[in-house]
Amino acid sequence: MQIRVGPDSNTFDHPNEPWNCETCSDQTEHTRTESTTKFALFGFPIFTIRSKTTRKCTVCGNKAKD
Repeated sequence: MQIRVGPDSNTFDHPNEPWNCETCSDQTEHTRTESTTKFALFGFPIFTIRSKTTRKCTVCGNKAKD
Protein backbone atom coordinates (compact mmCIF):
# COMPACT_ATOMS: atom_id res chain seq x y z
CA MET A 1 0.00 0.00 0.00
CA GLN A 2 1.41 3.37 -1.02
CA ILE A 3 0.72 6.54 1.00
CA ARG A 4 0.81 9.73 -1.07
CA VAL A 5 1.85 12.76 1.00
CA GLY A 6 3.45 16.00 -0.21
CA PRO A 7 3.01 19.29 -2.07
CA ASP A 8 0.57 19.75 -4.95
CA SER A 9 0.82 22.81 -7.26
CA ASN A 10 -1.81 24.52 -9.42
CA THR A 11 -1.62 27.50 -11.80
CA PHE A 12 -4.63 29.54 -12.93
CA ASP A 13 -4.52 32.20 -15.66
CA HIS A 14 -7.08 35.00 -15.28
CA PRO A 15 -8.45 36.92 -18.30
CA ASN A 16 -6.60 40.03 -19.49
CA GLU A 17 -7.45 43.24 -17.65
CA PRO A 18 -6.32 46.87 -17.98
CA TRP A 19 -3.47 47.90 -15.66
CA ASN A 20 -0.85 50.67 -15.53
CA CYS A 21 2.49 49.16 -16.58
CA GLU A 22 5.58 50.29 -14.64
CA THR A 23 7.82 49.92 -17.72
CA CYS A 24 5.53 51.21 -20.51
CA SER A 25 4.03 53.97 -18.31
CA ASP A 26 0.74 53.34 -20.10
CA GLN A 27 -2.48 51.53 -19.31
CA THR A 28 -2.18 48.22 -21.17
CA GLU A 29 -3.66 44.75 -20.99
CA HIS A 30 -2.06 42.52 -18.35
CA THR A 31 -2.38 38.77 -17.83
CA ARG A 32 -2.71 37.80 -14.14
CA THR A 33 -1.42 34.36 -13.12
CA GLU A 34 -2.14 32.84 -9.72
CA SER A 35 -0.01 29.94 -8.45
CA THR A 36 -0.77 27.99 -5.29
CA THR A 37 1.04 25.13 -3.58
CA LYS A 38 -0.97 23.03 -1.15
CA PHE A 39 -0.04 20.19 1.18
CA ALA A 40 -1.88 17.08 0.01
CA LEU A 41 -2.66 13.86 1.85
CA PHE A 42 -3.85 10.91 -0.28
CA GLY A 43 -4.26 13.37 -3.19
CA PHE A 44 -6.62 15.69 -1.29
CA PRO A 45 -5.41 19.26 -0.54
CA ILE A 46 -5.29 19.92 3.21
CA PHE A 47 -3.89 23.46 3.56
CA THR A 48 -2.12 26.11 1.46
CA ILE A 49 1.67 26.32 1.77
CA ARG A 50 2.34 29.15 -0.72
CA SER A 51 0.28 31.48 -2.91
CA LYS A 52 1.78 33.81 -5.54
CA THR A 53 0.12 36.22 -7.99
CA THR A 54 1.98 37.86 -10.89
CA ARG A 55 0.97 40.27 -13.66
CA LYS A 56 2.55 40.27 -17.13
CA CYS A 57 2.26 43.17 -19.58
CA THR A 58 1.13 42.01 -23.03
CA VAL A 59 3.06 44.87 -24.72
CA CYS A 60 6.55 44.83 -23.16
CA GLY A 61 6.50 41.51 -21.26
CA ASN A 62 7.32 43.07 -17.86
CA LYS A 63 6.38 40.82 -14.91
CA ALA A 64 5.31 42.30 -11.58
CA LYS A 65 4.23 40.68 -8.31
CA ASP A 66 0.89 41.58 -6.78
